[in-house]
Amino acid sequence: MKYPYLRPILPQPETWVPLLETSYSQRYFSNYGPLATRLEGRMTENYLIEGYSSTLVTSNTLGIQAVLNALEVYGRYVILPDFTFSGTLQAVIAAGGKPIVCDVLKETSELDPKSVEAALEKYDDVAAIMHVRCYGFVNDITPVKKISKAHGIPLVIDAAAALSKPSEQTFGSEYGEIEIFSLHATKVFAIGEGGLIAAPEQISERIRRSVNFGFQSDRTFHDGTNAKMDEFRAAIGFGTLDLIDGIVDNRQKHASLYLELFEGNDFVELFDMPELASWSCFPILVPESNREKCITVFADQGVEVKKYYWPSLSVGYQGRAKLEIMPVETSLLLQNSVMCLPIYSESPDDFWTGLSQAVRKSLQLLDSTR
Repeated sequence: MKYPYLRPILPQPETWVPLLETSYSQRYFSNYGPLATRLEGRMTENYLIEGYSSTLVTSNTLGIQAVLNALEVYGRYVILPDFTFSGTLQAVIAAGGKPIVCDVLKETSELDPKSVEAALEKYDDVAAIMHVRCYGFVNDITPVKKISKAHGIPLVIDAAAALSKPSEQTFGSEYGEIEIFSLHATKVFAIGEGGLIAAPEQISERIRRSVNFGFQSDRTFHDGTNAKMDEFRAAIGFGTLDLIDGIVDNRQKHASLYLELFEGNDFVELFDMPELASWSCFPILVPESNREKCITVFADQGVEVKKYYWPSLSVGYQGRAKLEIMPVETSLLLQNSVMCLPIYSESPDDFWTGLSQAVRKSLQLLDSTR
């Protein structure tokens, strides 16, 4: 495929291997080593508001699990959207939470406040509300924050793909939400495997204990896991920090190209595009009856497009846990209608012309078959 859906990049080894000198000289490679500690400080400084701090972890999924362990959700309900990645649900189950699956809004693909309110009326003992940021977009979720505050229930945000330029983003608010980001190779801020938890300082220590097997100072322990980031991934993180502005600039340019190509096309429906976005991908809505044809037509022109969060939790989960499922009509619509086009962190010189021609030709072919 000339334009594959994913084309990850990581910093070249020569940019980050020298950073490991301190780790080697101290023989300190994990358990909050010197590089990981420094990177946590840099991420806090670059991305978080005052009063928040960073905890680096080995993956977004384990980060969510660690947060939920710190919030003591075991045996209690956790609200989350139906339209999300399997890892969101699996983290809830691993922490012993009982999932309540809610619907999403068509405009954003994110948690529907009305569905959350209906779930809170139906179920007692909800320990956490889990919001999921889709497509790397950073939408205004004040309505969900207000529900969380009004009911005194912690708000946890799976913001896997949402890290963008430090100069354009800050996370955290007076509502005290906790956000977890992925640093996976397929994300915009990529280090290979990894994650970042952004939390108010008053709960960060509990989260750090949860990341480290739940150990307390006297070696007694609560529910926990081993999710500490090692020094090698932290070194790559510093390399990515040096590149992230250029990476996001390229992805924003790529997204602008798509916006021009789809302008005025009535076959494709676009989502509301927020001001803040990492542009992990470019989502579009197409009629359910035509999605498979769209995927084939784009593929014939060398452009790989993917379904997103398909199938949804209520359809795809086949495990042992019991899901409490609210009406999820919009989620079911989206899982059968969303397609995502690739966006790249770097592009060769002839990229823009070639991709434009491939997408334009695909749209012409789709229009001619209607």
